[in-house]
Amino acid sequence: MMLRKYFSGYYKDQRQGDPLNLNAVIRALRESIVDPEISDETWQGMEENVKRLESHTRYRINGVDKPELKIVEDELYGRYLHGEAHRWRHQVVSRHGVDSALWSMTHNRANRVQSVELLVRVKIENGLLRFED
Repeated sequence: MMLRKYFSGYYKDQRQGDPLNLNAVIRALRESIVDPEISDETWQGMEENVKRLESHTRYRINGVDKPELKIVEDELYGRYLHGEAHRWRHQVVSRHGVDSALWSMTHNRANRVQSVELLVRVKIENGLLRFED
């Protein structure tokens, strides 16, 4: 469930979403990492990749393509986080592919967050992350 914090609110009414979303983390890192080897284009590419993955990743469930954000809202939030009965009833009727898509989406999102975490760890170890008190 913690992964939802990194991805909540993207593209919904064009708002930025949760202040802890992955692009906000990347922008904060951009301000904090002192490494001349990371170009502006690389930073912009990181942000664009997060947006692209969020808006273009689709899963085929019961013959219908569903965007990742819809699976997050329906399955992760509605079914697991809020326990909405109608979401559970829907899942029982149309079980084919829902849990597989949910697992795949969660796994992919965890990998995205872990990639950023690895970047932070490496920059800290090499003294390239600026801390302010």
